[in-house]
Amino acid sequence: MKPGSFSVIIPAYNEAGQIEACLESIRAGDAGDLLAEIIVVDNGSTDATVVLARGHGATVIENTSGKRLTISRLRNLGAARASGEVLAFLDADMLVPKEWLPSAREYFDGTFRGALGFVETIPDDAGWVGKTWGNYVYLRPARATRVDYLTGRDLMVHRQVFEQVGGFAEGLETDEDKEFTFRVVSAGFPALIAPTPLVVHLGYERSLGEFIRKEYWRQNSTLQLASRMRYSLRSLRHPLLSLWYLAGLALLMVSLALRVPFLLLAGGGVQLLPTVAITLRKPGRRGAPPQFLLRYFVLCLIRWNVAGLALAAQLVRRLSPKAGAGRR
Repeated sequence: MKPGSFSVIIPAYNEAGQIEACLESIRAGDAGDLLAEIIVVDNGSTDATVVLARGHGATVIENTSGKRLTISRLRNLGAARASGEVLAFLDADMLVPKEWLPSAREYFDGTFRGALGFVETIPDDAGWVGKTWGNYVYLRPARATRVDYLTGRDLMVHRQVFEQVGGFAEGLETDEDKEFTFRVVSAGFPALIAPTPLVVHLGYERSLGEFIRKEYWRQNSTLQLASRMRYSLRSLRHPLLSLWYLAGLALLMVSLALRVPFLLLAGGGVQLLPTVAITLRKPGRRGAPPQFLLRYFVLCLIRWNVAGLALAAQLVRRLSPKAGAGRR
């Protein structure tokens, strides 16, 4: 292990269109004494991802099994090969500024032992969906702040902490970063979100259809996550809120079928009240313009209804005879 150095670990699958820019942005911020290596863990790409990564000096670990691995497994494979003291997990669709590694060293050079992430933003030419949902600048804290969730696409952690908590949970298809952060915090280590420097996420949602598809996928492991966390109150927050919206959606559908105005009002209230609260609690606290808040409200309403449908699908899978036989 190289003291004070960073190993950047990038899981990748068919990222030929973005990985060069990602790797170049990492190299641009290395003064020669920060970067131990860049490790790209390829998940069986069929494009030029591997060739481009090697051409930019990255160590490449290839998945040649013919079967796609979870992103947790890819990250753990990269961590096992890494030689740096700090493991920096970054997705291939991220761009980092020159200050990224030097700023991170300011934290890890001291007594800090934990996990660190930086606030994200999106390109200026993004559409309204990306600018609304992917622009975290309105949520940026004034200083480094403790959180219980860091996104895996931009997460640094001291190797000692990573090994102590056992790495990422390889059985989770989604929510693996949330579960990992929870374990870091539960082990007594801090998880911080730093307001600067901003990192750029190129994988933002480019249309409403893409937003819906991604949200359905993201919300499809909430019960599995809750199970791993022994159904703690924190882990049940998303499933319970999804259930609330599912109930509201059911009331709306019944009211339309039976033409009962009272049920229509009840279903609308169930849907709208928490959406208003969530909208004002998050971007509203940072002085976001009214048009941003309105767009955020619409996406939030859509997001939680999609989460309700994803929860229903999870319940059906768990209660189906085939799933029950598999668990036995």
